Amino acid sequence: MDPLRTAIQAAFNQDFCGELEYHITRAFINCGDRFNVLWCDGIDVPDMNEQSSKQPNKVFTMAWFGETGQDRYKMTIKLGKKALKYCGEGLSLSDCLPPDDRLDWVYLDIKNKEIAVSLK
Repeated sequence: MDPLRTAIQAAFNQDFCGELEYHITRAFINCGDRFNVLWCDGIDVPDMNEQSSKQPNKVFTMAWFGETGQDRYKMTIKLGKKALKYCGEGLSLSDCLPPDDRLDWVYLDIKNKEIAVSLK
């Protein structure tokens, strides 16, 4: 595995996946009646051996999401410049989470059960 993937794997540990789970849920709760019924009940730690080398700034995994939090959604996590830098330096990605008072960093496709989030 290349050094960047190794660094990303270290950053996407169980602690960060749990933090991201709660952050997504807060964002949906904070953004009004239409979305506050949706919540995230878990994000699988991604298997970096199964990631695409053609898209080094994206991490693919699965999330437990929806009205009950128990539907399986394909999840894409897009790493922005700050997140890539933090991964490379071995820093926590917590500071790369966008504000949880808006949803412009989340793409949701309920029909196809897909969710994508963009980190800073």
